Amino acid sequence: MDLTGVAHNAVEGISVAGEDVLVLGCGPVGLFAIAIAKALGARSVYGVDQVSGRLDLAKKMGASQVIHTGKEDVTETVRVLTGGNGVGRVVEASGAASLLNASFAWLRKGGQMALIGLPKAPLHVENVLTDVVFKSLTLKSFHGRRIFHTWAECERLLAGGKVDISPVISHCLPMTQYHHAFDLLTRGSASKILLDPQI
Repeated sequence: MDLTGVAHNAVEGISVAGEDVLVLGCGPVGLFAIAIAKALGARSVYGVDQVSGRLDLAKKMGASQVIHTGKEDVTETVRVLTGGNGVGRVVEASGAASLLNASFAWLRKGGQMALIGLPKAPLHVENVLTDVVFKSLTLKSFHGRRIFHTWAECERLLAGGKVDISPVISHCLPMTQYHHAFDLLTRGSASKILLDPQI
């Protein structure tokens, strides 16, 4: 439940109930964020990524719609989806500095962003006044989880059937094949792998 806890901490921290939520990056943390945002009452959840397979998983995790950054103009798509208002919440789970830098423009006035991705390049906001200051945006960073509270909440969502993480598990392998599991992950050919000592 480690990454589920990270996603839960961020999504809960920006109060998504009744909001349109844009999740940037549909790796495991982003996928869990999509499911948790839906479970916590988000009106719509949009998944954004450049990998088609990840976007397919985003739909299985409950994304209302997905946006392929290599095939669609994210700014225009967000404008159309929100009637020109922008989304109320962004969960940044990609770590892609260019996506993060552009995302401030996609938030509506009073919007909030949860930053959980780990950007490797500097942050740069092109229009700080119009995209951040005049919108009264809130940026919150999240690292890890709130021990005990997060575990209890994740257990409640999973046990209650509100969140199903099984679509994210791409492989189930015997423990003896751990080298193969690491190879799959290194090549980007898997999302999450379950190593089962019983098989």
